[in-house]
Amino acid sequence: MRYLEFPVAEVKERIKKLQQGLAKAGMKGAIITAESNFYYFTGYRTHTPWTTHARATWLFIPADGEGVLLVHSFVVPEAKSRSVVTDVRSYDSLLGTPIGQVKEIMTELGMNQGRIGMELGREQRLGIDYQHLEALRKELPSAEFEDISKILWDLRMIKSPSEIDFLRLACQAADYALDHVFDEIHEGMTEKEISRRVSRLMLEGGAEGVGFVIIVSGKGNYERISAIATERKLEKGDMVWLDISAMVGGYFTDYCRAGVVGGPTGEQIRLWDITHAVTMKAIAKITPGMPIAEIARECGRAMQERGIDLSFDCGRMGHGIGLNSTEPPHNAVYDDTILQPGMTFTVEPGIVNDLGVFDIEENVVVTANGYELLSRADRNLHTIR
Repeated sequence: MRYLEFPVAEVKERIKKLQQGLAKAGMKGAIITAESNFYYFTGYRTHTPWTTHARATWLFIPADGEGVLLVHSFVVPEAKSRSVVTDVRSYDSLLGTPIGQVKEIMTELGMNQGRIGMELGREQRLGIDYQHLEALRKELPSAEFEDISKILWDLRMIKSPSEIDFLRLACQAADYALDHVFDEIHEGMTEKEISRRVSRLMLEGGAEGVGFVIIVSGKGNYERISAIATERKLEKGDMVWLDISAMVGGYFTDYCRAGVVGGPTGEQIRLWDITHAVTMKAIAKITPGMPIAEIARECGRAMQERGIDLSFDCGRMGHGIGLNSTEPPHNAVYDDTILQPGMTFTVEPGIVNDLGVFDIEENVVVTANGYELLSRADRNLHTIR
């Protein structure tokens, strides 16, 4: 029996586009080893993404012809049940993939010489260790291994309707969690208890898994905008800022909401409302054909119009979302990516000061006529009883 999360034709079309990109670049083929990428091109993903390095997965895609998937024998049945690439081969060692076997496959596919693409560039990671890469270079001295990150991102940045459906479901799970968790929080709870609650709620809301939970609370901690939970107990007057990621079908959301123990002050509400207005003003500008940098500039302009400096310092006003919780394009003045229908990213201008974290991140998808807002959780600054 086969268990496919995407239409076979869609995944095969991805492979075809990759092959077209490789041929245009004058490459003989590509070796794909990163979890997100071999899932994208095969439909097969592991049960432990990013948490084990003992069983490397190799996907060989020649510039012309059928590909080969090489996996450890432990996962062969699962790979065969999910992969669109039906030539699935195996190795047995847990001390590394036999490079001689890799060489044989590459020779069979005509990839033993010439220019071969690999995940060597921006925001890419190899799923094999460096020693294997060096051993492969020695085994194939006539092959030149080159970066294909641009080819990969040009494909992955444009989401299909199926991919957007996964993101939409993941957002619904995150919405559910954020709309319920502030009613379950109370003075005296620890951040770790809150983190467990919001994780449970994401699963109740339909998430397949939890991507992450960022939580900060209390004066002196608000600048820790990438913090994980601690044993700190909530006190009256604390803002609790939650930035969470729900995962469905391998696709991750990323957005945040907040509440204040005992209720927010007038100044906190004012700053929260400003951040919300600026965020929505920038989102309203989203149009296919414009550079994403213009969305970042609009965030800056809108804040300046209100006499406030951006202080949520993460190096950008948002980022792409998909098989990674952050990926290209970047919502930043230095990113010249032109928006196209199917691109999915966040918008998150923000303010951080002693009163709290005023950031209301939203997830959007570019459409033919503008945008669709995927994140829909209550945007008010919650009162925590």
